[in-house]
Amino acid sequence: MKKVFRLSVLLAVFATTLVGCKKEEGGGGSGKLSPPTWIQGTWGNASTGYVYAKFTKNDVILGGVSFAEAAEAGAKIKEKKNTSSVYELFVQEGGETGTYTFKKGKDSTLEFYTDTESLGEGEYYILDKL
Repeated sequence: MKKVFRLSVLLAVFATTLVGCKKEEGGGGSGKLSPPTWIQGTWGNASTGYVYAKFTKNDVILGGVSFAEAAEAGAKIKEKKNTSSVYELFVQEGGETGTYTFKKGKDSTLEFYTDTESLGEGEYYILDKL
C-alpha cells in the first residue's frame, strides 16, 4: 500500500511539471505517439481500481496528464522503443529529462520503470490491466 501511495504522489508531481510547460518554450521531439496495441487500454491497481496510466492509439496519459497535449504545449516527447514487448518514451520539459519504460509483464501486468527525479529515479512499478 505504501508503494501505491508513493506512486500516486509521484505521478501528481509529474503531472504538475508537464502541465506547467508553455507553448513558447518550443518542442523538439515529434510528439507523435503511437503506443503498440498490446499496451493500449487502462492500467492501474486491480485491487483498488485506481488508474495510473491509459494508452490510446495516439496518446499516453500518465497521472492524468496527456503526453500528446504536453508535446503540443512544448514538452519534447519522443518514442525510443516501440516493440512487441517494450514501449519507451523520452521526455524533456524545462530542465528535467526522463525515460519512461513500459514492459509487457506476465498475466496482464505492465512493468513501469522510470529514471526521472520527479517519479523516483530508478523506481519500477507493476501495474494491472483494468
